[in-house]
Amino acid sequence: IFLYVFVLAGFMTFAASDNSVVSASPNEVGVTVGDTVPFYVPNAFTPNCDGINEYFMLKYELTPEETFSTFFMMICDRYGNVLFKTYNPTAYWDGKDKNGTLCSAGVYTYVIKYKLRNRNKAAETVSKDALEVRTGNVVLIR
Repeated sequence: IFLYVFVLAGFMTFAASDNSVVSASPNEVGVTVGDTVPFYVPNAFTPNCDGINEYFMLKYELTPEETFSTFFMMICDRYGNVLFKTYNPTAYWDGKDKNGTLCSAGVYTYVIKYKLRNRNKAAETVSKDALEVRTGNVVLIR
């Protein structure tokens, strides 16, 4: 028997199959998988001095009890060269490399490692040293 799983907006749709027939009426079950990511990472920005969408920065809302106990963000080009890094969750990338030179339009990779204090205490008891890691791409548009 095979189990097909499709996850969308917090609900899981599943259908079972015995290699010949797939269930005609899939069922939906509300699920919680892990912890939700406490921030939004944009997928593009336009540092072109027009005053709109000038910086690559995280958008987040934490409860008063939550804080970042650990935070690290790094931006790399397609060759793996580090262009920007910070340990400050309020810092932003302005589309320049470490020397202040404008980076060309293109796709860049980010790595974000973080740990939140007072969030998901059950997970903290399992591994106090574990960091959450989020990676992805951001498009710099000139």
